[in-house]
Amino acid sequence: MKRQLKLIGMLFGLLWAQVSWADWVLQPDASSVAFLSTKNARVTETHGFDKIAGHIAADGAATLTIDLASVETQIPIRNERMRDMFFEVAKFPEANVTLQLDAAALQQLGAGTLRHWPVKAKLSLHGVTQSINTELLVVGLAQGGVFVTTSLPILLTVDDYGLKAGLSALQTVAKLDSITPVVPVMLSLVFEKKN
Repeated sequence: MKRQLKLIGMLFGLLWAQVSWADWVLQPDASSVAFLSTKNARVTETHGFDKIAGHIAADGAATLTIDLASVETQIPIRNERMRDMFFEVAKFPEANVTLQLDAAALQQLGAGTLRHWPVKAKLSLHGVTQSINTELLVVGLAQGGVFVTTSLPILLTVDDYGLKAGLSALQTVAKLDSITPVVPVMLSLVFEKKN
């Protein structure tokens, strides 16, 4: 009898470990990556991407992959120009974000609990990788899920990622006086716990 109880205890321990240290998977239909563009110094528009994927591992290692060919600006010809002239998706099809979160703190985040989380992330875009310091707002969801958003927009400078020539090409083809080279980016991400 003692042996059976010990075995049952071990099984419960293994099950609890799997539940406690599960991975989280991005729910793309409930998530978004958006950015703003400003042309001629006075017209600002919101854009995004239709295809994103992400994952937070049990150790807190987080990744976000953005399919740049899925850029959506609400204007088909502009989508095409963004894909071909700006992002150059034939050569650079994806943008990738990696960062490390505190796994233990993430595991203890109860439903409705809110936490501001300063992070240092790495963004790989157009063949260039840069570090970004930002703050995330993380909220615990039911059944162990998490909602992650940027506390403030992340400001990316196109020149830092070798995108200046692409921006100039867009400006020329669209016959604009200017396109602002600093781009605010906002994240709104829902991760579901995967047991």
